[in-house]
Amino acid sequence: MRVAVGRFWTESSSMSPLLASRAMFEAGALVEGEAFLPFFRDTRTEVGGFLAGLAEAGAEPVPLVGAQAACAGPIERGFWEWLRNRMVSRLREAGPIDAVFLSLHGATLAEDEEDACGALLDALREEVGPAVPIAATLDMHGNPTYRMARAASALVAYKTYPHHDFVERGRQAASIALAAARGEVRPITTVTTIPMVLGSLPLMNELIARGIDEERRPGVLCCSIMPTHPHLDVQEFHHLSAVVVTDNDRELGHRLGADLMWEAWRQRSRAIAEAPALLPLPDGIRDALAYPPGTVVVADRLDAVTGGFPGDSAEVIRCLLELDVRESTCIILTDPGFVEMAEQAGVGGTVRGPLGGRWGGRWYAPVDVTARVRVLSDGQLQKSREPKPGHLEISNTSMGRTAVVNIGDSITAVVTSVPVMSTEPTVFRSVGIEPYEYRIVVTKSVNQQRFHYAQAVGFVDLGGPGWGNAAATYEWRQRPAARVFPCDELSDEEVRALLSGE
Repeated sequence: MRVAVGRFWTESSSMSPLLASRAMFEAGALVEGEAFLPFFRDTRTEVGGFLAGLAEAGAEPVPLVGAQAACAGPIERGFWEWLRNRMVSRLREAGPIDAVFLSLHGATLAEDEEDACGALLDALREEVGPAVPIAATLDMHGNPTYRMARAASALVAYKTYPHHDFVERGRQAASIALAAARGEVRPITTVTTIPMVLGSLPLMNELIARGIDEERRPGVLCCSIMPTHPHLDVQEFHHLSAVVVTDNDRELGHRLGADLMWEAWRQRSRAIAEAPALLPLPDGIRDALAYPPGTVVVADRLDAVTGGFPGDSAEVIRCLLELDVRESTCIILTDPGFVEMAEQAGVGGTVRGPLGGRWGGRWYAPVDVTARVRVLSDGQLQKSREPKPGHLEISNTSMGRTAVVNIGDSITAVVTSVPVMSTEPTVFRSVGIEPYEYRIVVTKSVNQQRFHYAQAVGFVDLGGPGWGNAAATYEWRQRPAARVFPCDELSDEEVRALLSGE
């Protein structure tokens, strides 16, 4: 049995001004042909899990293209077209295959293409015809479009947040794809959605657990809960979805999906009550300093690379300088221009000029600093020491050219050339910094840092300023904002009508 295997993973934000370039993918992964299998085999990724499942079944993997990058804005048009065409041509050159596996994110935009994952699945489906099963993994924050569900036989999303079940989902997708190729099942994917923002992590985990229970039911191959990230301005946007894969039973898929979505709606008050509180500057810094001795992790959520933002805000540095904070802080941010200035100054040299704010628009500006260059690096990331995988293992292998600089006596800044998922200590350790030696560690992430900084004495969720501030205003949207709870009032009758397809 021959199974084609590919990867196309990046999360997009419609509001981000930083387009995803080829260089960003090269800092994550851009491999094909003979280089594909050794790159992904035995990795803690979806592809690693899928390849392990194929090996155990004695199936032959046929490599396509492996492309991954940290989150950003839409993919540049030329690179997207090259990547889509390359994936299709690799599949065509492979000859007859029995199944296709694709590792996707699910919320991926390109210039002039607002459903890049659906477009790629469509192109692969056209190439292999209707009989060959196609299984794809998705990030749980992907946007599961009906186009994706029609083109793929099975869509399998993460079931953990912070995400760490990449291998398990790859294995699950492999199991479905191989069973379908052997004629044992006929997978059908249904998407059931309601206009509700799910801000409660406890409620989300309860829904996921119920979905896992449903997978024990005969005829149910996979059941995923997908709260799509909110920074998409697209025609087909699913705020909260149940994605169910059944063995040739579309009615069962719709019924289970409707039951799960009604349960979410029934408990909708929790979506507000249990949402995390965000602290503005300077309150967030003062709150961090009030913790007992030890390392406090401050998440700059509204400039989070994990949300598709540029990760270039230096407002925390500005605040630290204005408050004259003397306790040690390390922070990571994106600014390729500042890296060039540091390289010109050399290790031990001094850089004077603007830091950060390259893509800040009206939300934040550069901060003028005087910095001493401590380290210059190619930005290659070390192997993670984490007991379970994190975002770095599915997004970045490099931070691009990187400079570590000291600002005053207490601030250490890791300045990268490309956005990086700074969810775990690896990003600092790769340039010789042990984050637990610092009082404050600033990450450009939303929630995953809580999973990876187990030794921290506290966590602060920062409320900006950043591009995430624009999310509540809808000023960045070209389309009218759809009605969604809790921003808008919806009745039980309206939701029931949506779930019944009326």
